[in-house]
Amino acid sequence: MKTKQRQRQVKPAEVRLDELVSAAQVLFLEKGMKATTVDDIVERAGVAKGTFYHYFNTKTDLLPALRERFARRFLERVSEAVEACAEDDWRGRLSAWCQRSLSICVEDFRLHDLVYADHYHDRSDPDLNQVLDQVEAILRAGGEAGAWPQADWRRLAVIAFWSMHGLADDLIARGGDSEEVGRFLSQRLLAMLGGTGT
Repeated sequence: MKTKQRQRQVKPAEVRLDELVSAAQVLFLEKGMKATTVDDIVERAGVAKGTFYHYFNTKTDLLPALRERFARRFLERVSEAVEACAEDDWRGRLSAWCQRSLSICVEDFRLHDLVYADHYHDRSDPDLNQVLDQVEAILRAGGEAGAWPQADWRRLAVIAFWSMHGLADDLIARGGDSEEVGRFLSQRLLAMLGGTGT
């Protein structure tokens, strides 16, 4: 009687890589990076140890992949909230950016702190620049459409980002309603843009 041989499932490289990154993310948050081993990661991902070493030399090499994924998902989630507003609703789009950015920072602060532990003061951080580009684009487009006076969009984007980040840190530390704080931030920014945020 012939025995049925188990066929090895061949997955695309990007799927294997995503499985490793996802496994590491869960374990790093559950156990901490120091306590997590490569064996833990491959077991959770359901891959051979050799697969891990095909992509990474050490577990700390996973951090850039985790960081890239965090930033990409952050931008996508914020963009979805902004794009849910009417194209010409510039106040709504800026408010959506403020509220969704803030809520993500509060919801995912443990992952954020994990992946950016060594990057907080990196002024050339491409992830930070992408977020600044995102809010700058909203400010610029609103200004060009006449929703508020022309201004120095990049500096306003910097104010928007760091205000959002500081308010998120305060919410995490002291608690509160992220939706209410998001409204507060958007009202203050709108007031700066043209005295219409009250």
